Amino acid sequence: MATIISDTDTDTDDDQVDLFETPEQLPDGLRKIVSKYTEKLEVSEEDAYEVCKKFLAKVEHSGYTFDYGLDGVPFNLREFDRPRHLPSGPGM
Repeated sequence: MATIISDTDTDTDDDQVDLFETPEQLPDGLRKIVSKYTEKLEVSEEDAYEVCKKFLAKVEHSGYTFDYGLDGVPFNLREFDRPRHLPSGPGM
């Protein structure tokens, strides 16, 4: 069983908020994804690391990302930062 941990338990930037701690700031669709996978991590017998891989793919599709370790514990949910050197827009 994995439990989502807060950013106070990890080394993150002081000015960055872990959105796992403030789900009310999330868009409704992403909040539903987080709720679904949080429950799955807490009650499922599935490998938590594999669940996090699927969870991350869904979250990234929504424009957000998070970190997780080999223990399958997600943390540091945040908006996905697009590196400035990558092209963006139609046809890129």
